[in-house]
Amino acid sequence: NIGQQLTFGSRYFDLRPVIASGVFKTGHYSDLDVIGFQGADGQAFSEIISELNAFTASNAELVVLNLSHDLNTDSGYGTLTQSDWNNLFQQMTGINHLFIAPNPTTVDLTSMTLNQFIGSGQAAVLVIVQPSGSGISLGSFATQGFYTYSQYNAYNSYADTDNLTTMIND
Repeated sequence: NIGQQLTFGSRYFDLRPVIASGVFKTGHYSDLDVIGFQGADGQAFSEIISELNAFTASNAELVVLNLSHDLNTDSGYGTLTQSDWNNLFQQMTGINHLFIAPNPTTVDLTSMTLNQFIGSGQAAVLVIVQPSGSGISLGSFATQGFYTYSQYNAYNSYADTDNLTTMIND
């Protein structure tokens, strides 16, 4: 789970939000031409938030949550709607140490130093969002600790191999 990964040193999480049985969870799915979507659900976001809060209560660390590849498995495996995203954002406002930049709608987070995130001795959780559907916006959540890829463009490139040498060279 996320809490154990935090304990063992992970600080960057590739979270893929899905709605499964009416609950926001992590999930990883592929659309296989012949048989349709295949994959699995992971941890509920409510549990992730609880574990993040427990960890950041006593650890002044920067934790990055990268949300992308969203799906609604309850509704034909479509992407999350604006309403779905708003509901997820609302749930995630329960994260105790959401990082809110001084100029949250225009900040370039990649130009900030680690000291600017956690230099005050307090933890910071940075939430980066890349919705799969078109027309999805952060809305009022853009000033509450949620950021777009244009503000923190994470390098996410699928290796498309299980060959160790190829991955190392990449």
